[in-house]
Amino acid sequence: MPRRRLAAVALAALAASGCGGSDPPPRAAGTPAPTASPCDAARPDDPIPAPERLVTPRGTLVDEVASLPPNTKVSGYVPLEPDEFVRRMTRRRGLRVLFKEAEGTDAEVLVTDGRERSFWKVVLACPGGSRFTVLTGEETTPGAFRAGRG
Repeated sequence: MPRRRLAAVALAALAASGCGGSDPPPRAAGTPAPTASPCDAARPDDPIPAPERLVTPRGTLVDEVASLPPNTKVSGYVPLEPDEFVRRMTRRRGLRVLFKEAEGTDAEVLVTDGRERSFWKVVLACPGGSRFTVLTGEETTPGAFRAGRG
Protein backbone atom coordinates (compact mmCIF):
# COMPACT_ATOMS: atom_id res chain seq x y z
CA MET A 1 0.00 0.00 0.00
CA PRO A 2 1.49 3.40 -0.93
CA ARG A 3 2.51 5.66 1.95
CA ARG A 4 -0.10 8.34 1.20
CA ARG A 5 -2.90 5.81 1.17
CA LEU A 6 -1.60 4.23 4.39
CA ALA A 7 -1.55 7.67 6.06
CA ALA A 8 -5.09 8.41 4.85
CA VAL A 9 -6.38 5.05 6.15
CA ALA A 10 -4.66 5.61 9.52
CA LEU A 11 -6.11 9.12 9.79
CA ALA A 12 -9.60 7.85 8.94
CA ALA A 13 -9.31 5.08 11.52
CA LEU A 14 -8.16 7.58 14.15
CA ALA A 15 -11.09 9.89 13.40
CA ALA A 16 -13.59 7.03 13.43
CA SER A 17 -12.38 5.78 16.82
CA GLY A 18 -12.89 9.17 18.43
CA CYS A 19 -9.25 9.63 19.36
CA GLY A 20 -8.02 13.18 19.10
CA GLY A 21 -11.54 14.56 19.49
CA SER A 22 -12.25 18.07 20.71
CA ASP A 23 -13.75 17.05 24.08
CA PRO A 24 -11.58 18.20 26.99
CA PRO A 25 -10.37 15.59 29.46
CA PRO A 26 -12.53 15.20 32.58
CA ARG A 27 -11.70 17.43 35.59
CA ALA A 28 -11.49 16.35 39.20
CA ALA A 29 -14.50 17.39 41.30
CA GLY A 30 -14.15 20.92 42.70
CA THR A 31 -11.39 21.88 40.26
CA PRO A 32 -12.16 25.15 38.46
CA ALA A 33 -12.27 25.06 34.67
CA PRO A 34 -8.92 25.99 33.13
CA THR A 35 -10.49 29.13 31.65
CA ALA A 36 -11.85 30.31 35.02
CA SER A 37 -10.50 33.70 36.05
CA PRO A 38 -9.29 34.29 39.61
CA CYS A 39 -12.56 36.15 40.29
CA ASP A 40 -14.60 33.20 38.95
CA ALA A 41 -12.69 30.90 41.29
CA ALA A 42 -13.28 33.26 44.27
CA ARG A 43 -17.05 33.58 43.74
CA PRO A 44 -19.29 30.99 45.41
CA ASP A 45 -20.76 28.43 43.00
CA ASP A 46 -24.04 28.28 44.92
CA PRO A 47 -24.47 31.50 46.94
CA ILE A 48 -26.87 31.49 49.87
CA PRO A 49 -28.82 34.40 51.39
CA ALA A 50 -26.98 36.70 53.78
CA PRO A 51 -28.44 37.04 57.27
CA GLU A 52 -31.31 39.51 57.09
CA ARG A 53 -29.81 42.16 59.37
CA LEU A 54 -26.27 42.07 57.93
CA VAL A 55 -25.49 45.26 56.01
CA THR A 56 -23.58 44.27 52.85
CA PRO A 57 -22.35 46.11 49.76
CA ARG A 58 -24.24 45.51 46.51
CA GLY A 59 -23.12 42.36 44.73
CA THR A 60 -22.07 40.49 47.89
CA LEU A 61 -22.25 36.70 47.50
CA VAL A 62 -22.41 34.55 50.64
CA ASP A 63 -21.25 30.93 50.74
CA GLU A 64 -21.27 30.20 54.48
CA VAL A 65 -23.27 31.27 57.53
CA ALA A 66 -22.32 29.74 60.88
CA SER A 67 -23.89 30.36 64.25
CA LEU A 68 -21.32 31.19 66.93
CA PRO A 69 -23.62 32.34 69.75
CA PRO A 70 -24.14 35.11 70.47
CA ASN A 71 -22.61 36.02 67.08
CA THR A 72 -22.89 34.85 63.49
CA LYS A 73 -19.93 34.24 61.17
CA VAL A 74 -20.53 34.90 57.46
CA SER A 75 -18.09 34.24 54.59
CA GLY A 76 -18.20 34.93 50.88
CA TYR A 77 -17.19 37.20 48.01
CA VAL A 78 -17.59 40.92 47.48
CA PRO A 79 -16.99 42.59 44.09
CA LEU A 80 -14.66 45.21 45.57
CA GLU A 81 -10.98 45.41 46.39
CA PRO A 82 -10.22 45.87 50.13
CA ASP A 83 -9.48 49.62 50.01
CA GLU A 84 -12.67 50.31 48.04
CA PHE A 85 -14.67 48.12 50.44
CA VAL A 86 -13.51 50.28 53.38
CA ARG A 87 -14.27 53.51 51.47
CA ARG A 88 -17.80 52.33 50.65
CA MET A 89 -18.55 51.18 54.19
CA THR A 90 -17.22 54.52 55.51
CA ARG A 91 -19.55 56.49 53.21
CA ARG A 92 -22.61 54.31 53.75
CA ARG A 93 -25.55 56.10 55.31
CA GLY A 94 -26.76 54.71 58.57
CA LEU A 95 -23.43 53.05 59.43
CA ARG A 96 -20.94 54.26 62.00
CA VAL A 97 -17.36 53.12 61.51
CA LEU A 98 -15.75 52.20 64.84
CA PHE A 99 -12.45 50.96 63.41
CA LYS A 100 -10.87 50.69 59.97
CA GLU A 101 -7.56 49.62 58.53
CA ALA A 102 -6.81 49.16 54.84
CA GLU A 103 -3.46 47.80 53.70
CA GLY A 104 -3.96 47.29 49.96
CA THR A 105 -4.37 43.52 49.77
CA ASP A 106 -6.44 43.23 52.94
CA ALA A 107 -8.59 45.36 55.21
CA GLU A 108 -10.54 45.26 58.45
CA VAL A 109 -13.52 47.40 59.35
CA LEU A 110 -15.82 47.42 62.39
CA VAL A 111 -19.20 49.03 61.80
CA THR A 112 -22.53 49.42 63.55
CA ASP A 113 -25.96 50.45 62.37
CA GLY A 114 -27.20 50.73 65.97
CA ARG A 115 -28.73 47.24 65.86
CA GLU A 116 -25.85 45.05 64.59
CA ARG A 117 -22.12 45.39 65.10
CA SER A 118 -20.03 43.74 62.38
CA PHE A 119 -16.30 43.14 62.10
CA TRP A 120 -15.25 42.52 58.48
CA LYS A 121 -11.96 40.99 57.30
CA VAL A 122 -11.57 41.43 53.53
CA VAL A 123 -8.73 39.88 51.49
CA LEU A 124 -8.00 40.59 47.82
CA ALA A 125 -8.80 37.55 45.66
CA CYS A 126 -8.57 39.05 42.16
CA PRO A 127 -8.64 42.41 40.38
CA GLY A 128 -11.96 43.93 41.46
CA GLY A 129 -12.94 41.25 43.98
CA SER A 130 -12.23 39.99 47.50
CA ARG A 131 -13.09 37.15 49.85
CA PHE A 132 -14.50 38.19 53.22
CA THR A 133 -15.32 36.88 56.65
CA VAL A 134 -17.54 38.92 58.96
CA LEU A 135 -18.42 38.33 62.58
CA THR A 136 -21.70 40.02 63.44
CA GLY A 137 -23.94 40.27 66.49
CA GLU A 138 -26.75 42.32 67.97
CA GLU A 139 -25.68 45.47 69.78
CA THR A 140 -27.74 44.57 72.86
CA THR A 141 -26.72 40.91 73.17
CA PRO A 142 -24.62 40.30 76.30
CA GLY A 143 -21.24 38.81 75.38
CA ALA A 144 -21.48 39.72 71.68
CA PHE A 145 -18.39 40.91 69.80
CA ARG A 146 -17.44 44.31 71.24
CA ALA A 147 -13.82 44.98 70.26
CA GLY A 148 -13.13 48.56 69.22
CA ARG A 149 -15.96 50.29 71.05
CA GLY A 150 -16.20 53.82 69.79
